[in-house]
Amino acid sequence: MLKQLRDRLQKLHRDRGAPSYKDVERRTAGKVSANTVGRVLRCERLPRAANLELVVNALGGDWSEFQSLWCRIRQLQHPLDIDEPTLEVSDESVEYPKEEPVVLELTTGQLDAAVDSIRAQIADLKEHHQQAQESILDALDQRTERTAEINRLRKQLENVREESATHAAEAADLKIRIADLETERAELTRQIETLEIELTCVDKKTRELLERADQINERRVQLYFEWARDEESRRLKVERALANLAHSN
Repeated sequence: MLKQLRDRLQKLHRDRGAPSYKDVERRTAGKVSANTVGRVLRCERLPRAANLELVVNALGGDWSEFQSLWCRIRQLQHPLDIDEPTLEVSDESVEYPKEEPVVLELTTGQLDAAVDSIRAQIADLKEHHQQAQESILDALDQRTERTAEINRLRKQLENVREESATHAAEAADLKIRIADLETERAELTRQIETLEIELTCVDKKTRELLERADQINERRVQLYFEWARDEESRRLKVERALANLAHSN
């Protein structure tokens, strides 16, 4: 299904004249870098929904169509179903999939399989965590650039005299550019806050999985001692039976 997303993205890119990654970056007002655009379009792994939406919209695609496909792939790859949180969702209100309690009747083989499954899920979460961290760093860099540009334009605005018509037009243009940059900076701040909430959710789920793995390992130890106890009991029964047999003879 990831190939289906990749094919649709690349077809959309071709249908729009195959603009360069830098051109797509400009169409998103710099909200994603050219490198990120390239990663999204190559789609070697499932891109972040926020980045995918920006690229699809920049190319004039139907985001609802791509969003539906992204959600299906996400569900297949991450059955834990950790949705990307929004700013309106606090960590306390995030719903996590309920874990089934450890069943004491499970065999050692089944417990081993459960531990392997948990390890695989934790590995996915770690990769997700790393991707979110990289996105935060990218957004922080972009926000720093916007702030520096805003400060530069504000100083330039201070030096412009608005008495004459020429200077008034220049000042108006500077104000518009500053306002646009402030809007972009605010959006980057929102993205950073969303990603930070997402990291919190991922960390919480990872801790829950580690606790579950500990429970399963405790049950494995319990099974081992039960097996050792049963083996010892059988050995004693055999010894008593042999002793009784020898005594009767």
